[in-house]
Amino acid sequence: MTPKGEELYRAPYQHPVYIGDCHLALSSDTEWRVFDMKGEVVFSIIRPRSDRNRGEARFSKPLFFFPLGLGEEYEVYDVERERATGVRRFNGAILAVLDLSDSSVLVADYVGIQRFQIVNGEFEISPMYVFESPVSEETRVLAWVDDRNAYFAFDIYEAQSLLTLPLNGEPVQRLLFPAEWRMDDGDYGFKEGFNILSLARRYHTFDRAKLIWAPEETLSQASFYLDMSNDIEIEQTASAVKGKHGYCIRVKDKSVNKAIRSAASELSRLIHETCDHPLGWEGNILDKKFDGKFHVEIHSPDKPSEFEREYLVNFVAEFRDNLYFKPAKSKASLAVEVVWKEWKAA
Repeated sequence: MTPKGEELYRAPYQHPVYIGDCHLALSSDTEWRVFDMKGEVVFSIIRPRSDRNRGEARFSKPLFFFPLGLGEEYEVYDVERERATGVRRFNGAILAVLDLSDSSVLVADYVGIQRFQIVNGEFEISPMYVFESPVSEETRVLAWVDDRNAYFAFDIYEAQSLLTLPLNGEPVQRLLFPAEWRMDDGDYGFKEGFNILSLARRYHTFDRAKLIWAPEETLSQASFYLDMSNDIEIEQTASAVKGKHGYCIRVKDKSVNKAIRSAASELSRLIHETCDHPLGWEGNILDKKFDGKFHVEIHSPDKPSEFEREYLVNFVAEFRDNLYFKPAKSKASLAVEVVWKEWKAA
């Protein structure tokens, strides 16, 4: 590290911070500084206050976008040439940037998506997609790319959608989420050859899922339907407590794993419909006579593994012990009995 690099050594670790291949950007309360790998400052700019998406710096491999305030103007920094390229105006604020394999960058703002590329030291900017209606500063965007498509997932109040932009120039696909599902805060992106987007049931606080698809697959509304068993029976059972009842969940499937996942989904649904929520959402409780007792029967020719055998018991325990769900209007606790039965499909 050169003597000038001591400035990086002394710099306090603050958020946000961006670490690139050959440069890093560190922030303080009032300033952004860009360092090279020698630890020398190659660029600095005043950091404005931020509010929601406004005032947030955005980083890609070839370009850094530094806001000049809460408005629409950004200083665009060319990382390779270590120089500011000038002020550019966007619509509203930049919501997301996404690196592509050809060193171009997709930039999403309030009205659409543009493609930025540096050719012979000059910018080439081309529109990629225009939204049907502008989004707002409340919008949350997740962006990633696989070897065929770029993806932008939008969380706009109660509306959720996924844009698929084919890299070969084919038409953009816009997929609206079913009302049942919303974007979650879990994993997303392209991993191990598959795209992943974490979801949660809109009115079931702790019921989550992952939408997983290969690059060559085309998503549709049907993609949001869970791969569950077709043979599921649910019935109320007699209770030792007067005026109360339990639930029996009976699942038959050639795959014991699918049967277990199906039972877990129904357990989650029933818990949300019968139990006091930790956030006090009493209005969503549909059944206030549940005694807390579940009886689950898994009918399958497969033998469960040790993990699968304990899964449903641990699943209910998580709701009871860590998430503090309990039957509505009751001092009872959640409990589940799991019975494994061999079943031969017709």
